[in-house]
Amino acid sequence: MSHRFMWQLLRSGRTQPGDGSADYGRGDGAGCKARRLNDALAGSKTHNNLWWAASRHHAILPSVIKYCDITLWSFVFNALTTCYLFLGGTGAGACVVLSFLEIMGRCHGCTAQPSRWSLLLPGEFFARAWASCLIVLSVGILCLVVDVGHPDRLLSLFLSPTFSPLSVGAWTLAIVLLVVLLFTIRSVLDNVVLPTGVSVILAVAGIGFGLVVCVYTGVLLESLVSVLAFRTILLPLLFLVSSLSCGVALAFIALAFTESRFPYLQPLHSLATIDGVLIGVEAAILLLYLGWLSIAPGTQFAAEAITVGPFAPLFWGGIGVIGLVVPWILERFLTHGNARTQLLWIALCLLVGGLCVRLCVVGLSAYDVTQMPSVFYGLA
Repeated sequence: MSHRFMWQLLRSGRTQPGDGSADYGRGDGAGCKARRLNDALAGSKTHNNLWWAASRHHAILPSVIKYCDITLWSFVFNALTTCYLFLGGTGAGACVVLSFLEIMGRCHGCTAQPSRWSLLLPGEFFARAWASCLIVLSVGILCLVVDVGHPDRLLSLFLSPTFSPLSVGAWTLAIVLLVVLLFTIRSVLDNVVLPTGVSVILAVAGIGFGLVVCVYTGVLLESLVSVLAFRTILLPLLFLVSSLSCGVALAFIALAFTESRFPYLQPLHSLATIDGVLIGVEAAILLLYLGWLSIAPGTQFAAEAITVGPFAPLFWGGIGVIGLVVPWILERFLTHGNARTQLLWIALCLLVGGLCVRLCVVGLSAYDVTQMPSVFYGLA
């Protein structure tokens, strides 16, 4: 099955195996085999046989790795789609984090005594943070539009009366972009003031719809039934937690460049504690996902690829060390005198880890048994 085939199915709204496969492919042997395999997957009995074959023939792993000898960007999805998954998730995660900080700031103004978990931050921080969120989210949407190549197809998602994950994702993404835009205008322009009630409503909408977009970047992959490595609820959960952690990273960057006499060291420690919890949850989900790949039918090749194969440096180094261990340690030793430099390093590590998560997960599709027709025809 071609690396571009599943994304073409996604853009056309056809994600079931066998849908539209007859109009795809070259006339050579590999293309014909790919089409025949995709048609075969439409039957659950044949699909289960392929799972059984993959789980019973570990001896062919070297030939599989050779068959899947791909460069870093030769995925089922191209670089633009991977950038959307990263930037879109990061922007949505930042929207959730900043909306939460907006609400906590309003709540702090209603209390007489500040709490040790106070998250009250200066207005200059929000001016930088919301602008950064708008830029990241807009670039992510632009990557999606350029990759699709036909803006009219995106517009059809808003006009389509049918309920589908794609239409829900398009509407929620548009709402999140609107919320971020309104908060950016309010924070950047001094003469624009939103009423307290409107700000709270926007913040609640930013949290709710932002969480949906964070999950949606994982649901987008899980909906591809032809890739067995994506068929788990752990994937949307992983993308959700990773997006929130990347959103905290954007907040850290904004804090590092905030010049204010406002004492925000306590809110900084509170935010670092929250991110420490997110890092722990993300590590647990990654271990569960790795365990699921190791035991699920037809996904053993993917597990080998990220543990000892070509994606092992990204998984252990990029995600494990740089994305999880290093920022968690740095967050435990935040100091007032050197907080700016520490925040930049923490944010850089979190963003690198989030990008590596997308690269590893998307790259696993090339090691899925359903994407290797020559292997199964050789086993027959």
